[in-house]
Amino acid sequence: MKIKTKNLSWGVDGKKIVENITLEIKTGDLVGLVGPNGSGKSSLLRLIYRFYKPLKGSVFLGRNDISSISLKEIAKKMAVVPQERGIFSGFTVYEVVAMGRTPYKGLFDNDTQDDHKIILRSLKKVKLLDQADRFFNTLSGGERQRVLIALALAQKAEILALDEPTNHLDPLHQLQIMEIIKDLRKTTIMAMHDLNMAARYCDRILLIDKGKIIAYGKPEKILTSKNIQDVYGVKVKTWIDKKTGKLSIVLLGINENERVL
Repeated sequence: MKIKTKNLSWGVDGKKIVENITLEIKTGDLVGLVGPNGSGKSSLLRLIYRFYKPLKGSVFLGRNDISSISLKEIAKKMAVVPQERGIFSGFTVYEVVAMGRTPYKGLFDNDTQDDHKIILRSLKKVKLLDQADRFFNTLSGGERQRVLIALALAQKAEILALDEPTNHLDPLHQLQIMEIIKDLRKTTIMAMHDLNMAARYCDRILLIDKGKIIAYGKPEKILTSKNIQDVYGVKVKTWIDKKTGKLSIVLLGINENERVL
């Protein structure tokens, strides 16, 4: 299922945070949403999964305007993996993943045998089946992130929206999370900070700054030295690695006008 936005704008107290964004994410594409802190990445993501109501414009899931769909139906089409995890601290791993079945239930419905099978399959996919009875807050950061991806899998949604899923993780756990996400082959939009990780795994890069699209396309076309310097204020060297065929980026220094000392 594809995602489209048309003239999407949002802000607070008269300040534009997302401005006039028109975008199409093709079915099955993994899109990395990148830009400096305060560029509007998380705000755009929240508009796409209807946490915020736009001041102007529309979001479409497939052919449906998201404003015309109930939250329950949205949850069947799109699963969200947020940064905030505190709400899960009193639950076991199994109970957290079981929350992914909520869109398919009535208020007082219990888990069915099918629900149970889906939950176990989701845990197996992220290699946490043996941790089902542990409490969420006792897990490592990488394990917690895998639980939230399992929750998203249990929703059976065609679209994933993730807000910095590798944030605060060590290199091994970052790679594990990105391998899982890539292997799912779902339509995915993901806010990211690590440009090398974005270049390695994403089909397309959406570069934004000050709430506007700067560029959108394949990593090697978007994450150029000029674009990175213009948007982030840093000097980099970029090249295509011969072994992986992927874009690599090395930080060289700060633009003189960005120095704080």
